[in-house]
Amino acid sequence: MINFIMSSFTKIVTENEWMSVKTKKKVTERLSRMELIIGYPDWMLDDAEVNGLYKFIPHLTENASFVEHLIWMQDNSRNQQLLKLKPEFEEKEFADVALFSHMYYIERNDTLVLPAAALVQYYKRPPMPRALNFGTVGALAGFLMVNVFDRFDTFLVADKENSTGRKLVTEEFWDQETKKKLLSSIRLFEE
Repeated sequence: MINFIMSSFTKIVTENEWMSVKTKKKVTERLSRMELIIGYPDWMLDDAEVNGLYKFIPHLTENASFVEHLIWMQDNSRNQQLLKLKPEFEEKEFADVALFSHMYYIERNDTLVLPAAALVQYYKRPPMPRALNFGTVGALAGFLMVNVFDRFDTFLVADKENSTGRKLVTEEFWDQETKKKLLSSIRLFEE
């Protein structure tokens, strides 16, 4: 599914007439390195993995107070953070995906995330055809991709004067040629 979404978006970009060759190249390069996470990561379907996130909480009865639950949850959270110091600790891929109810983009590693909670309101059950869900996810992913490209480009460059040896540079994503072509296309729609 993800391959279809990415290839369709790439096809639309390469076939459009208002983008310059330089901008098309930037967009297709970013698309090729972009990762799309839909729903939940696979490890969340493994009960042992999920239960491991709560392993420092004892079995609490239903008569336990809210404060007791809260204290054990905080203690568990602290112990989970301490586990990260162990050399054998493995970071869970996109562990916080379940915490979000909206789509988002992680700029530092070009990742688009569509959590299941963001999709649930659009999900159609049988007798509706499954293709409707496929199209909906594609439309939402496309919407997010368009918003990613309608931003500034941020990247690191070498800088000997900076203590880290690098500095963050932000520049506009669209070049002048693309802007001119787009404005002329918009004028055609207005007329």
